[in-house]
Amino acid sequence: MEAIKFDYDTRRFFMPLGDDEARVDIRFVDDEETIWEILAVFVPETHRGKGLAEDMVKFVFERAKERGFAIKPTCPYVKNRFLEKYKEFNYMIVE
Repeated sequence: MEAIKFDYDTRRFFMPLGDDEARVDIRFVDDEETIWEILAVFVPETHRGKGLAEDMVKFVFERAKERGFAIKPTCPYVKNRFLEKYKEFNYMIVE
């Protein structure tokens, strides 16, 4: 599995997948950049069903946790599936 990287200019975490990529799009909610809003998660159709979305979102939460940051989950996948499975991250959530 390729390493997950962050592109500050586009505000996305991404994992190269050959000629494509999986990604988690975020935006900074506050000026201090301590609240990350997860806008969308995208995995190319040819790579779906392999747990990449879960791995990538977990990576984003772990990076935010290391920094003491909060997450605003507006992406339906994060709100409705990921946080149901990973309840240990619920304390990081802001609305």
